[in-house]
Amino acid sequence: MKIFNVSPHRSGTQSFHQFCRLHGIASAHWPGSDLDREARGALPQFDTALLWRICAEYFTSADAFSDFPTALVYRHALEKWPNARFVLIGREPAEWVRSVIRHTQDRDLGYLERFFYQGALGWREQARLCAYSEAELAAAYRNHHAGAQAFLEARSAHLFVGALGDPAMPGRLADFMGFRPEHSFPAIA
Repeated sequence: MKIFNVSPHRSGTQSFHQFCRLHGIASAHWPGSDLDREARGALPQFDTALLWRICAEYFTSADAFSDFPTALVYRHALEKWPNARFVLIGREPAEWVRSVIRHTQDRDLGYLERFFYQGALGWREQARLCAYSEAELAAAYRNHHAGAQAFLEARSAHLFVGALGDPAMPGRLADFMGFRPEHSFPAIA
């Protein structure tokens, strides 16, 4: 079974990855700089089909995936694995904005990050997060969650929607993924 966390970065993706690993599920979190550099070929046209082809081998490396590029190519994942499970973990948009600013404030965005932000908010020559206002970032986050949820629900995909900080979320997530929770959901900042 394939499990795709389609939440954008800074939405518990590392915590999800560790939660899976603690429960014996082969999990991958962010494919690394080499694949990130290859992803530049999908910009600025925001070609998710090309990005999917670039990442295809990565999605054979484990059973569960989180962080970019997973949040960008979930439509193609559903086509390839119609019985896959999808996870969408959210947090308050203002918290998320603070987290992404803290995480990326003094560096250029990676290509997969640029794909997310510029795909949602429009192409900007500036390759840093400061090219966007906090209101734009919050809107992009809300729109991603609403769009992913609507797309997957419309196709009757196996979808779990949860929230960071919800004490019942780890148990519900484990039930959804088909195992009994033996470990808590890690809090990775």
